[in-house]
Amino acid sequence: ACRGLLLMGPREGGGKLRGAEREHLVLLGGQVAAALRNLALLGELLDKRMLEEEMQLAWRIQSGLLPTRKPSLPGLRLHGHSRPSRQVGGDYFDWHETERELFVVIGDVSGKGIPAAMLMATLQASFRSVIRRPRPPGEILGELNQIIYENSPSDRFVTLWLGRLHCGENQLEYASAGHPPPLLTRADGATVPLQEGGIVLGAFPARAFQTHAIPFGQGDRLVCFTDGVSETVNRHGEQFSDRRLAESLARLNGEPDQVVAALLADIAQFSASGEPDDDCTLLVLQGCAPGLATPGEARGAR
Repeated sequence: ACRGLLLMGPREGGGKLRGAEREHLVLLGGQVAAALRNLALLGELLDKRMLEEEMQLAWRIQSGLLPTRKPSLPGLRLHGHSRPSRQVGGDYFDWHETERELFVVIGDVSGKGIPAAMLMATLQASFRSVIRRPRPPGEILGELNQIIYENSPSDRFVTLWLGRLHCGENQLEYASAGHPPPLLTRADGATVPLQEGGIVLGAFPARAFQTHAIPFGQGDRLVCFTDGVSETVNRHGEQFSDRRLAESLARLNGEPDQVVAALLADIAQFSASGEPDDDCTLLVLQGCAPGLATPGEARGAR
C-alpha cells in the first residue's frame, strides 16, 4: 500500500540531477518511508494497548459484580464461577437469600468489553432492586425486561434464567428469557433439562414471562450455564454441546465447587485450543440434608 509520495521538480538553472543528488533523494525517501512505517506501527501498538486496557477494565467491572458471599440457608449448597475469554463478554450470575428463600440468576449480556460490562451493572442493580418485592420469577423477568428495554441501546439484549427456591416447600420456581436450559440431575441420577423459555430481555416492551415449577429436594443438583460452555469448539469444529455436558455431569459427584472445577477441566480438555472465544460460566445448586426432603417426600407431604 502506498503511504506517501515524494515529488521532485527540475533543478534550478536546469540540467539533470547528479548522481550524489539522486542518492540523497533516495536516502531521504527511505527515511520518510521508515518514519511512516514506524508511525503506523506505533498507532497499532497504541490501539492494542487501549483495547487491552479496556478489556482489563471490563473484567474488573464484571468480576466486581459477581457474588462473593455464599448463601446460609440450611440444606442448600451453591457455587458459581465465570471464566473470561480473551474478549471479555457479559456473562453474569448472582444470588440473593431471604429468611426462607433463595433466588439464583444467570445471564449473558450481548456484546463485549465496556458496553457489555455497563449493561451487566444495570442488570445487577435492577435484579437486586426488583426481587425485594416477593412475586413469581416470571413477573420479575417482566419488570427486568422493561428496565433493560428502556435503558439500553436497541441492539443490546440479555438472556436470563431466574430461579426461586423456598426451603419449606421443596419446590423450584423458575422463568427463562432466551437462556440455555439448565440441567437438573435427580438424586437417582436422572437428568432433566428445564426446557421452558421465553424471549430475550430488552428486545420488546411489556413482555409476559411464564413461571414454571418443579420439585427440588435432597440429593438434587441444578447446573446452570451460559452458551460459552455448550458452544466451546474443539479442533475438529465440534461443539461441547448440552449432550456432552449431561454426560460429564452423570459421572460427577462431590460439592458444587468440585463439580464446577471438574466441568471446567472437561471443557478445557475437549477444546485443547488455548484461550476460549467466549466466557464460560457455571452455577451449581445442590440440595442436601438438613432442610430439604427428597422430591418424593415433598410430593407425599402435599
